[in-house]
Formats: sequence, C-alpha cells, structure tokens
Amino acid sequence: RVRSPTRSTCCGRSGRSEDGTSFVRNLTGKLDVNRAHGNLVLDSTGAVLATPGILPVNEVPLTELSGKISWQRDADALSVKVKSLQLRNDDLTATVNGRWSGKLGADVSERDRAGHIDMKILFDEAKTTSAWKYVPLSASPDISAWMKGAIADGSVSDFRIEMAGPVWDMPYGSPVPGSAPGSSEATGVDGKFFLGFKTKDLTVKYAEAYPPLKKLDATFAMNQNRISIVADDGMINDMHFTSIKAEMDDVSALENHLLIAGQANGPTESVVRFLRLTPVADQISHFADTFQAEGNGKLDLTLDLNLVKLSDIKLQGKYTFINNRLTLLPTAPPLTAVNGSIGFTESSMSSTDLQSLWSGEPLALRIATDAQGTKIEASGRASIADLRQFYELPLFDQISGRAQWQARVTVAGGQTDLSVTSDLRGVTSSLPEPFNKSASTALPLSVTKQTVSGGRRPAPGIDQLWRVSLGNALAGTLGMNSRGQPVRGRVVLG
Repeated sequence: RVRSPTRSTCCGRSGRSEDGTSFVRNLTGKLDVNRAHGNLVLDSTGAVLATPGILPVNEVPLTELSGKISWQRDADALSVKVKSLQLRNDDLTATVNGRWSGKLGADVSERDRAGHIDMKILFDEAKTTSAWKYVPLSASPDISAWMKGAIADGSVSDFRIEMAGPVWDMPYGSPVPGSAPGSSEATGVDGKFFLGFKTKDLTVKYAEAYPPLKKLDATFAMNQNRISIVADDGMINDMHFTSIKAEMDDVSALENHLLIAGQANGPTESVVRFLRLTPVADQISHFADTFQAEGNGKLDLTLDLNLVKLSDIKLQGKYTFINNRLTLLPTAPPLTAVNGSIGFTESSMSSTDLQSLWSGEPLALRIATDAQGTKIEASGRASIADLRQFYELPLFDQISGRAQWQARVTVAGGQTDLSVTSDLRGVTSSLPEPFNKSASTALPLSVTKQTVSGGRRPAPGIDQLWRVSLGNALAGTLGMNSRGQPVRGRVVLG
C-alpha cells in the first residue's frame, strides 16, 4: 500500500499487497490519489515486480517500467486501468493495455476477489530461452517447466497474450469429453485466453535421450485450455520435416500430454541413428547397431510427451524405404533395391512388406519384436556368382547356380543367433564325392549359430556355438569365444 500525499512525485517508492506476498519496488513517477480514485504515471528504471503464484518466477526485474495506471475504489469494489504500460528487461520488451476489476471485503470469496480482466500484452522482443518465465501459471505450470528445459536458440516474433473474463477460471474452456471426473481443473466457464507466437530456427529438446528438433519454424497458439502448434520446417538428425502438428487438448488436465505428429524426408542413415542412439535401442535389442544404410526415404512419426514425467514418452513411427541399400550384418552381402516400410514404437519394431534383392536375387523380409528379442525372417534365392564376388572363397570355383534358402535371425541382449537352411536344388557341384551333385539333386544344408553362457557352455571360453550339416555328407560343430576366435570343434564326414 503506497502512502503519499494527494499529489506528489514518487521516487524509489514501493507498494505491497494486503497479504504481503506481491509487491513492486523502486517506482518513480507522478502520483495523484485520493480516497476514491488515483492516477499513477510511471517512469521507472530498475523496478522489480514480485507476483508469486502468477508467473513461474517470483520476481521480474525491469530496466524500464513506464506508462499510466489509474484506479477507482468504492466501499466494496476496485477497478484498475492500465494504458500503454511499457516493460523492458534483458528478456523482453512488452506493452500492456487493459483493465481489471474485483470485489473487496473480508466476506468476499476468493473467486470474486480475483475479479475480471480484459487485457492485452504485446511483446515487441522476446528471448526464446526466457519465454517460459512469462507463461502464466494459470495456463499450466507443466508447460512452463517443459519450455524451460526444452527451448533453445532461434527467435520469437508476434508474441502476444490476450485475456478477457473471470481471472479465477483462466484459461477457460472445458475438460476433454470423456475424461475422468477430477482429472482437469477446467470449469467450462466462457472467456478469452490467447497466448501465441511464431518461432524461427528454434531448437526443441522435446524429450530426454532423444535427438532434438532443430531449425523449427512454427506457429504456437493457445486458445483457452487448448494448444495447437503448426510447423512447416524442422530437422531431426538429417531428416527434413515439412509438416508438423502438435496438440494439447486440455492444459488444465492434471497430467498434460503434448501429441506431436510429423512427416519428413531424408537419408535412411538418420533413422538408423535414431533407432541406434535413443532408448528405442534397448527395447529392440540394439538390432540396428550394425546397420549401414544408403539412400533416402519417408518418415511418419507420432510422439506422446508426458509433460509431468518427461521420461515417459510414447512414439509410433513408420519409415518407408525408397530403393535403398542396406547392410544388416558386416559379414553378409548388402540388401539392394530395398522398398517397403518398417514400423517402430518406443519398445518394438516390425515389418511385413519389405522387398529387396540379395546376392542379385529377390528377397522377402519380415521383422518383429517380442519379449524374446527382435526376430528377422528372410527367404529368397542365392546366386553363387554373386556370393563368389563377396566372399572370394576357393570353394565357389567348384560350384555354380542358384538355390532357394530361408533364414531366421534373433537379436537379444546384444547377441545374435541365426539359422539358415537350403535344399541346394539348382546348385551344381564338381567337388569330389560326397559333395558332388547335379542341379536337380537336393542336398539339405543347415547352418546355425547359438549364443551360450553360464552352465550351457560345452567348454570353458566358448560363447557361441556353430553347427553345420550337409545331408549325410557332413556334420560339424565349432565353439568360438566372444572375439570370434575358434576354441574347439568337431567335423564328421559321411
């Protein structure tokens, strides 16, 4: 409460609310006041506003506070008008215009004491990294807390806040239809609350342990208790997003969720890095750790961010390959002409329509993740001529042709198990008996690799067990250590 004569020039004066929690200090200007009304023309430098419970920060220092504030009071009511109030500090430059009115008295309810407001705040300048400080807590404390850790770089323009209605019910609006009773503080009262701005080259660290969204050009709009964000430009890794939409249905909900959906185009290697370096990697057993990719594709990505618990992220993605080249294992020939799509979530990966070429022949590929790990099922034909170019083994000088084959690979706990089978029909061999065969003759081939540990080890130092059989002609077992070095083995001919 400012105590001064009816007319005076105030210099370095302070004012405090009746409950002592809110105050302004270091005011300078001209004051004209009596019992019923007053006018204050401000021209302050170094003023400080303290409004606990209104903004996320307790105090707002101002290098400039100028403009006109007038008020009128009767026995049980107070009205305040603000005209061309200029605020400036290291974070922002803003202009405030509007009015507020509320009731007074010991018997007045908190709702009536909070009063009605009709006000506009226009920001001529605003730092992106400081915007969180000026999002009213009545909008949502979760949003300001998320913005504090998420927003970096870039610039903000066209930033404004407009409010009209009962203060107690801001930001107005109704709970999401079908939401549980008590899950939202929205009262359904009509009123206007708008908070909006545009961004340029913004960086958004939307969730822990995920690559940031960079160079975001977006329009942010909060209308009553609903948030909408629309962007037409942004990057995750090297994927270029040309369409991004984000929505929050009810900022007054006790648990705020921001739903983000976007489409992007770019190099497949960017998506491989996403699968390799985010928490998704643990859930798909680091299946993508050995991938190498060449080519481009299209990404559809949806994120569900829990702003109360940022580590609780749900995602759903679909990546469509466009004539790619993929190396799944460094010891195997690459897949070429890869087309089709893979789907992934924060805990799984799957595909049912991948088509490609392997060793120059068509290949069908299926990927699925379950509790046992990530599984790959593949089938196709193998060209001996193409395999000869990759492996350069003398064995291939004695065989020729093509054969159907099937493979199953399981990746779990950082280990890879596999099984490959073929009847070798279509392959001709000029090797000595019992390995000599014609193209029409079947000679079933089976190769398996199994990870072993603990009591399952057949001998100390063996971490992987290879088994091979070739009809009745050959059966062998080879135990190897974790570095791929042979430890012991056994081969039986005939």
